[in-house]
Amino acid sequence: MDRRQFLTGLAGMAAVLPAELRGRRALGAAPGTPPSARVRVGCCTNQFATQADLTGVESIQTLKRVGFDYIELPLAPLMSLAASGFESFESRIKAAGIPCDACGNFLPSSVRMAGPGVEPQRIADYVEPALKRAARLGAKVVVCGSPGSRNLPPGFPVEKAWEQMVGFLQSVDRLAGADGIIIAVEAINRGECNFLNLAADSLRLAKQVDRPNVKVVVDYYHLALEKESPDVILAGADYIQHIHVARGEGRAFPRRSDPDGYKLFFSNLKQIHYNHRVSLEARTSDLQKDGAESLALLRGLLA
Repeated sequence: MDRRQFLTGLAGMAAVLPAELRGRRALGAAPGTPPSARVRVGCCTNQFATQADLTGVESIQTLKRVGFDYIELPLAPLMSLAASGFESFESRIKAAGIPCDACGNFLPSSVRMAGPGVEPQRIADYVEPALKRAARLGAKVVVCGSPGSRNLPPGFPVEKAWEQMVGFLQSVDRLAGADGIIIAVEAINRGECNFLNLAADSLRLAKQVDRPNVKVVVDYYHLALEKESPDVILAGADYIQHIHVARGEGRAFPRRSDPDGYKLFFSNLKQIHYNHRVSLEARTSDLQKDGAESLALLRGLLA
């Protein structure tokens, strides 16, 4: 990697590249293909991790039995593993019989994207090996939420934080593309983060970054807590490449009995011909039961 180019991009001085050819047909599905045949439904493992590594790897056989298409693993905890530990982890995942299509939890709080203490060298030292590990596991999407990496102290200028995020994402774009990975920017509700709270903000940020490997994840849970309209999906048709879902109350697994029914959210996804992945990012004390109910619900909503 050309480290000098990477650091230059972090300072917001990266050369502007032509915009990626966008359009719904470029998203990879043949016209007329039923959404249920295109959208893969997976589950984030970190929400019910019980072991010291915080990855939730102990749940993968249950997720396979339930019938999920893939798992989404947390990247920051995986970067805490020594090389030999990661090799063992990688072997375990590849032998599990359920692929890792995505990774969440991109950055630890010690590697800051925005705010005071942004260190370009620390970012450079972390990001490339992190993306390499994600690629080795098979991930095609890395979710860029990481509230601890972008929470701002009182008085820090939001405009400056925004510029820092633009520079960070522009710089990461080329590294992600080299590994066949999309970076999906995630809005996080203001109860967890005080910067970039709305999906509309993530969409505006991705448009300004204007790089082919920087897109958006829309998370139903954060959307619901912020009372943001699901119509943001219609505005983000060419940028949304990942979805997270959990019930707004308690970040629980969705149920058919939930009052809103999730119908408008999924109706809008079908309206934009969404054809990527939907990950459950929810908590439960009965993964087998709740996972099966939620999986059936989501597949019905996508049909």
